[in-house]
Amino acid sequence: MKKLLVLLLIATLAAFIFAGCSLIPSEGEGEGEGEGEGEGEYVTVEVDGAIEINGVTYVKGGVHDITVTFSAPVAGYASVYLYSCTGDYSKEKMNGGQYVILFPDAERKVWTGSGFFGCCDGYLDGNSCYPGCSDCCAQIIEVEVGECDWCYYAFPVIVDSAAPEVDLSVRFVDCGDACDPCGESAAVRMEWSSLLETTCEVEDCCDDACTGVGPWTITIIPGNECVEPCEVITGTGCPVEGESGCTCLLYSDDEEENACYTITFDIADLVGNAIETQTWTVCLDTDEVVSFNGAEVDWDSVKKRTEWIPVSITGICDWEVE
Repeated sequence: MKKLLVLLLIATLAAFIFAGCSLIPSEGEGEGEGEGEGEGEYVTVEVDGAIEINGVTYVKGGVHDITVTFSAPVAGYASVYLYSCTGDYSKEKMNGGQYVILFPDAERKVWTGSGFFGCCDGYLDGNSCYPGCSDCCAQIIEVEVGECDWCYYAFPVIVDSAAPEVDLSVRFVDCGDACDPCGESAAVRMEWSSLLETTCEVEDCCDDACTGVGPWTITIIPGNECVEPCEVITGTGCPVEGESGCTCLLYSDDEEENACYTITFDIADLVGNAIETQTWTVCLDTDEVVSFNGAEVDWDSVKKRTEWIPVSITGICDWEVE
């Protein structure tokens, strides 16, 4: 419901350009025909790193450069006011916000500055975050043009400050011929999925409630993190599922020492909020997988595979696989 309210507010605000006077007050305004008056006037606002989804502008929480471009030179000054970011419109609008100082180019048409987007004011001292603010809140960029009492341009954005949520299950399967269970192979493959199969439904342990889940990557590194990756598998969005090839996770060729491999997992949303890189270790002896992430695993010597291993990353499902 809150997300719907945010989108409705964005659609409403996008329709308003306050035009109490000319939007582009120039040097000659008020003395006759001023530059910048007429049908060709415009103001555009760009936020570094912003993206558009279904006509709505989204930006990652944090400090971003802001560029305001006018169709004609601006006399005096131009500034931006960032309203408090809020997603709970049942409450009275909160006080606060930031004034952003803009600096012009030589022609005084393009003005730039930077401000903090999201629930805090950028100081992050523990007392500067607005109450009632969410990780997916609406924020208004209001441009004020100097020497003009009512020259404002309202530009709404949605600020996404939270990384995606995801939990996985993984398993390791021998790469031999499934029709020849007695045959030998040199390696196993890794399989992974964010899908939880239950009796009545399939639940996806992958989500991002604001912009949506973006790119994710599984990387397999032989030996240790100082060695070049053996395989990099990428995908986008939910569910997060796939499998590796059969050229990296090789059985050990030493009866006395296991072969261990580093596996990393990264995932981000569409504006770049990312989880902390997950790092796992899998170890194999000469004919089976013996441990994953430091814990012993059960190897089915008949089916030549492990059971599904639950991996809780952000706790969205934190499920156990039977």
